[in-house]
Amino acid sequence: MALTDKIPPEWNAPGIEPPDSKKDTGFEADDLVPAGWLNWFMAGVSAFLQDAQENGASTAWVQEQINKIAIPLIDSNTSTSKTSAPTADALRRTVESMAEALGLKQNTIRLADNYLAASVLVNAAADSQGRVYPDGFSFFKVSSSAGAWPTANGYVVTMRAGSGGFQLYFEMYTGVTQTDKTARFWTRSKRDSNAFWQDWTRMLTEVDLLDYVRQPGYAVTAGTGAAYTAALNPQPAVLVDGLSITIVPHTANTAADPTLKIGTLGALPIRRQSGGTFAAGTIKAGAPLSLVKVGSYFLARSAPAIGTATAAQVLAGSTFQSEAVPDGGSGTIPVRSGIVNATGAAQWGDGQLAVYLPDGYYPVPGSELRVSVAQIQAADGDLVAANIRTGVNIFGVVGTLEPRSYTRLTLTIPANSRSAVIDLGFAPSSITLTSADSGDFFGVTYVYSGASLQSFTGGRLTNYFLLWNSAGSSLSDSSTIPQQIIVANTSSSAVTCIIKAYK
Repeated sequence: MALTDKIPPEWNAPGIEPPDSKKDTGFEADDLVPAGWLNWFMAGVSAFLQDAQENGASTAWVQEQINKIAIPLIDSNTSTSKTSAPTADALRRTVESMAEALGLKQNTIRLADNYLAASVLVNAAADSQGRVYPDGFSFFKVSSSAGAWPTANGYVVTMRAGSGGFQLYFEMYTGVTQTDKTARFWTRSKRDSNAFWQDWTRMLTEVDLLDYVRQPGYAVTAGTGAAYTAALNPQPAVLVDGLSITIVPHTANTAADPTLKIGTLGALPIRRQSGGTFAAGTIKAGAPLSLVKVGSYFLARSAPAIGTATAAQVLAGSTFQSEAVPDGGSGTIPVRSGIVNATGAAQWGDGQLAVYLPDGYYPVPGSELRVSVAQIQAADGDLVAANIRTGVNIFGVVGTLEPRSYTRLTLTIPANSRSAVIDLGFAPSSITLTSADSGDFFGVTYVYSGASLQSFTGGRLTNYFLLWNSAGSSLSDSSTIPQQIIVANTSSSAVTCIIKAYK
């Protein structure tokens, strides 16, 4: 006779019995439940329910049988009589003995089609969901009206001792094949010191482990640098879009388009996120590479850095990543703008100016180069004030060189006569009077030196020419040579005189 027409869940994995210390403390928030303990608990529940199903009897059936036959009752829970039945008190003592053997304050089993209708489990001292569970062991079914359970249809197993407890919620299988089954397991616990139960936490199952879209697989590769292989456990049945895997290459790629083969599934090329190929050697041995299957490729979620750039080759303010700087860095090339001072100047062999710039990047337009006078003078030592005419400014160097003036006049002076007043245009520092007549080599040179006037006479005749000022007075030794002069001819014949004046 079956206790009910409902088939209790079957669980065959024996598992591992947890230690007594864990039985006493129960599971706490964020505990990772070992599979062995859970299998032990589920196998015990399954065996207990199957035994109850196979050997138990409903109250109605028992009452019916009692009504059919008269069985003598005995007040003993140790009787071996096959023709007598224990009294209710004897049954109670039996149950209490079982509870004591199991270490429970009370051995309670409840089965209800609707948890909310199972009023025996609800009283005024409710938890945050309005439910309180008796001490001991409870089992019940949740219907769509069950409230804040993880899903609308499943079974709940509750172990409760004092005000603490542990609950396991498991959904019913649906579908035909293993991958169609949606069996999920949820756990929550309650400490004696907590007012309410903790939030439900879903336990991973084999179906979850096969879902490499929601969580990536991980594998160290084998094979070659052109054809990598990887093994996952459990092994996916097909390569679906979104399947993710993180590989640790055992060797660098030796081909520009290496492939990856997972288990017995087909090999697909490994490409960059953009779809571009990996150049040989850019997939590094030992460097994790995260891939996702998209279409006909495994595309990298992130890729190893490529290139040879260093900080000294990248503009300041810009960041970069390369094989030389795999963790990334910032550029150090200065960006020059505005007025920039040259670092130096020099002369090319052909005399042209060479200017040296500070290192950096010069945007166009936006920068000006400033060369100092000292830098130009260092390039050409002739740029000095003494080489520049007085009053002239070249690159900030003001000249001090007085220009040398020169005048040359030729005139004929009658015998024993003098010329008209001659305006030289400047007051010369020296003046030469010579004869232009053929065969004559004589003349006189007047040179002003300091505050004295010196005359040097040459030729056959002394004082052949006389130099006067514009007033007709001869020049004294202390005089300067004036701008306006008169030349006198002391000879008895006319003479052609050449006047050369220098400043």
